[in-house]
Amino acid sequence: MTGRRRAVERPPIAVEVLDVASLARLATSRSDYIPSFWSSFIGSRRILYHFYPLPFWSGSIPVLAYVWYEDPTAPYLAYTNLGREEAKFTKSPESGRYVNGVVIEVDETPRFVKQAIKSTGRRRLERPVVSRVVGLSSLMRVVAAMTDGTATPPIWCSGDGSIAGIIYPILDYYDSTALPIFLYTTEMKNNKEMKGYVKYLSSDEGEETGFTDNVSDTRYVYGRLIYVRELPFKAP
Repeated sequence: MTGRRRAVERPPIAVEVLDVASLARLATSRSDYIPSFWSSFIGSRRILYHFYPLPFWSGSIPVLAYVWYEDPTAPYLAYTNLGREEAKFTKSPESGRYVNGVVIEVDETPRFVKQAIKSTGRRRLERPVVSRVVGLSSLMRVVAAMTDGTATPPIWCSGDGSIAGIIYPILDYYDSTALPIFLYTTEMKNNKEMKGYVKYLSSDEGEETGFTDNVSDTRYVYGRLIYVRELPFKAP
């Protein structure tokens, strides 16, 4: 069996997100490519999913983020976080403030995708180095440092909102591609409405953090919250 064949037969790590908005936040966390969403059925249930690469130990790990979706889809998924957050399916690309992702509809769900979803919660990433930061402000400082013109790191948030954190990769660590460190906080009690973003501002008066559903105020750095039923790796 060739290396390519073995790679194809290795299923990705499946992570169930809570809603389409979380999936859209993840897929649009990079601006250097057009996001793609796959749509197919497992039995009678429609599934919408996106592949996301995560630097992890010996190489990039393919994360399969998915959500069960009952309504019909359309050729495009338009998403905006300007003024208000909205994710909607459209027949043609939306103009203006929207980022348009293409929807790839396939007749049959690929076998490796079925295998991944079947093992959701049972098959996880090797545990990263885990470190709790001192408050949400400390986490957002790292998000600000990792954010550039093309990408911002997703903040993985447990479905109950108790833990939120990012994977901070220390690249070229000895013989590893990256040493993954999960920096997390439990300081999420003020996010009872499960907003989509953390906003952060640093000034001479001190640091400010809060939760919001849009990124319209350019004074702030924003972190994207990806709500998942279960984190894809063992964490506290």
